[in-house]
Amino acid sequence: MIPLFVDSLLTVTPRCVREMGYLREAVGIRRRWKHCSTHWAEHVRHCRAVILKAAERCYDKRRVVILGGGLMHDIPLDELCAMFGEVVLADIVHPVSSRLLTRRYKNLKRMTLDVTGVMERVFQIGWERDKPLPLSRPGFLLDGDAPDLTVSLNLASQLPCMPIAWLKKWKARNDGELDRFARQVIDAHMQWLKEIPGVVCLVTDTSKLKYDLLGRLAEETPILYGSPLPLPDDNWIWKLAPAPEVDAKFSYYRRVSGYINWKPHRLLPGV
Repeated sequence: MIPLFVDSLLTVTPRCVREMGYLREAVGIRRRWKHCSTHWAEHVRHCRAVILKAAERCYDKRRVVILGGGLMHDIPLDELCAMFGEVVLADIVHPVSSRLLTRRYKNLKRMTLDVTGVMERVFQIGWERDKPLPLSRPGFLLDGDAPDLTVSLNLASQLPCMPIAWLKKWKARNDGELDRFARQVIDAHMQWLKEIPGVVCLVTDTSKLKYDLLGRLAEETPILYGSPLPLPDDNWIWKLAPAPEVDAKFSYYRRVSGYINWKPHRLLPGV
């Protein structure tokens, strides 16, 4: 495994991706994985199990696309590369370390894309108060040869995070406008997943949890901006940052839901 600073130096990204913090975030996740992999083990096991159950539902196994596949910790790559003719890891950043780890998979490809379609526009208008914020209208995978399996992996809640951080940096938008923007981006992603042909698997965190040192829940904060979800096929707690990873007094976890096939019918209230 190459050092973290080498990832930062050698990973090639467009200017907007680097300046908005996507590469920094990817390297930060890799750093946290290095520190907390034992605590993340249950989360990783659940993610891989949900993905494999979704894969088993595919009649054909020609192609699988993993959205949010840049870092690969939570992907059963060995199994998917054995099951499918082509495995595509799609993400906005693919660190050099991840590319090196996957050289042995002959049927694995990487695709660099912004699934929201709003990132470049947000970068351009970040400091301009009079320009309307873009609407997310995903179209990728809807035309042409659709995959047999599409997986949105620990991605949905993160989609508006970097754009909002960039907009807040310039102090050009109020909180209400940012919240509406975030909700639209997440809703568009969820609707797009419903329109993609084939089996569609969704794994997403739904709320942030804050625990004290005695294991008592001190705070729970929804993170999907009210976007509704159906009852999950599986749910679990992701021990994202146990004390003292980021705080000596509190542990920060996530509540996660997994859907083997994203076909909403019984909606829960917005979470």
